[in-house]
Amino acid sequence: ENIFFLNGITSLRGWHAALGALDYFSYVWEGFNVYLYFPVPVFIAYAVTGISFRWITTRFSYTNIVKTGVIGLNIMLTLLVLISIIFKNSINLGFALTLVTGFFLGFFNNFVQLSFFGMINYFGMQTVSRFTIGTAASGLMVIIIRAIITGIFGDDQSNVVPIVIYFCISIAFNFFDLWLNLRLFKTE
Repeated sequence: ENIFFLNGITSLRGWHAALGALDYFSYVWEGFNVYLYFPVPVFIAYAVTGISFRWITTRFSYTNIVKTGVIGLNIMLTLLVLISIIFKNSINLGFALTLVTGFFLGFFNNFVQLSFFGMINYFGMQTVSRFTIGTAASGLMVIIIRAIITGIFGDDQSNVVPIVIYFCISIAFNFFDLWLNLRLFKTE
């Protein structure tokens, strides 16, 4: 049951990782209000995922949905960083690609979150409580990690090493949680 605490963290990890790096993206996409525009494609994707999730669950197992969600989420986190590095001098194109990536980040993030919501219904109230605490811990965790990395490297936004480390930690955590879930699915 303790795995659901970690699932709670993973369920919001992608979006929280993006939120925790908005200052970096604001620096990279200078002239665009990332604080205003970043959430829009994410929440549109949340709506699309929410509307289609019932249909998806009738076609695919939770194992496949969780795998697809976590792997897709990690790919989108990777793309966010790569786009910010590769398209740093093509701000308009880079920002547009970032918004598209944000849509898919929201899609896969909600995929994971809704899958875990579905799974916790098969367990008791204690599992639901652990999951809920994990969702709260997710935001706190990314902010603490970002603060530690900023404390170590400083706040020079032109240095991409801290943001790469920050996103790599999020991706590694997601893969660890996926591994735990795959082990859980084998025992079920």
